[in-house]
Amino acid sequence: MDLNRVIEHLLSVVVERKASDLFITAGWPPSVKIDGAIYSATKHPVSAEQSHDMVLGLMNDRQREEFRTTNECQFVIDRPRLGRFRVSAFVQREATDRMIDGVSRVHDEAHRGRRP
Repeated sequence: MDLNRVIEHLLSVVVERKASDLFITAGWPPSVKIDGAIYSATKHPVSAEQSHDMVLGLMNDRQREEFRTTNECQFVIDRPRLGRFRVSAFVQREATDRMIDGVSRVHDEAHRGRRP
């Protein structure tokens, strides 16, 4: 499975469905938030490894190091045909370790032109 293609597809779902957020959580199908309600974006759950690899694939080296050190990282990604997205990646420990990634579309014009 090409995880870069998967994340690009999920970001396109965010745009097409006018979702405010994308959630990638190990053990669950990726989900989008639309008008305050959460909907599955795919039928298949992602594994902890897939979730981890997807999130790391969005980061540059500095962000990966911050994530490894602190178990969290917040940054912005820019996709030419899709727009800019704020990413909040962190590890949550409950019964098992799981990766949660919240991706929100940047609509604010003040964020345009800034680089992560």
